[in-house]
Amino acid sequence: MMAVTSEIERAILGAFVGDSLSLGVHWVYRTPIIKKEVGVVNRLLPPKLNDYHQGKDAGDFTHYGESMLILLESLAAKKTFHVEDFRQRWQSHWKTSSSYHDHATKETLKNLEDGKVKGIDLNDFNPAARQVPLLLVSNSEEQLVEFAIQHCRVTHENSETDAATEFVSRVLWRIVHQHKTPSTAVEEVIETLKNKYSEVIEFATQGFKAAQLPDEDANNSFLGTRTSNEFTLPVAIYCYIPGALPIATRLIVKYGHESFEQALALNAGFGGDNAARSLFVGSALGGRENFEIPSEWVNGIRQIDHIKQLINSFKN
Repeated sequence: MMAVTSEIERAILGAFVGDSLSLGVHWVYRTPIIKKEVGVVNRLLPPKLNDYHQGKDAGDFTHYGESMLILLESLAAKKTFHVEDFRQRWQSHWKTSSSYHDHATKETLKNLEDGKVKGIDLNDFNPAARQVPLLLVSNSEEQLVEFAIQHCRVTHENSETDAATEFVSRVLWRIVHQHKTPSTAVEEVIETLKNKYSEVIEFATQGFKAAQLPDEDANNSFLGTRTSNEFTLPVAIYCYIPGALPIATRLIVKYGHESFEQALALNAGFGGDNAARSLFVGSALGGRENFEIPSEWVNGIRQIDHIKQLINSFKN
């Protein structure tokens, strides 16, 4: 097990901060509503714009952040990644939790209750991005990839999700351990994986190439737009890898030398499944060398003491 560097710790905290920042406007698909009701999403907010996260308050997590915390708790208990320990903890939590259960959670729970150790065939981005705590127990880039794909398959068994998981692993490793800039890390990993996962890596390439475009133009260019109930929405802000990966990759590249705060605020303000994207954006930008995450965001997380205690258990 490698030493816990400040970059690893910040990558993990950056992911949790990103999820909590997104909570207040998670799955709000009409950005004009976000602009009118919230303005710039630069503070932790309670989720009052829809009913998905009833009972939660500012500083809480979406169900993605909850699952990532379950992973961190499992790692702290075992000091390695033990897939069965994680699976059991995940199942125990979600069997009784009052938090929102998405389709993957419901179907995975049903499979486990039926004796099937199997995730669902769905190309969500969130399981690829929830892997960040695995940096604590991975001794190499290849081991991080191996652990991350095992973790992903607890809830999702899908070739696109596998590909996105490996992409995220390799980008994070090179930022956190090799101190590459986010732009350089993304460019290198695109080159490494382009023949292995041509279709999914094309989504990342779209994001890389769109880094110079204005934000709204870029989002509309990924998969185009869709009109529903008289509202035109970017298809890319939905939950799936073909849209989520380009947006997240673009923000990492565009703001890799700039503002962590601006990147996460913009991502949250785009709406849709901003929480899944925020895990990757927050960890990639948080894990940069010689960087500090805004203390008001970190300290605003309601479970921050528990999270820091779990991370510190690897330092003893």
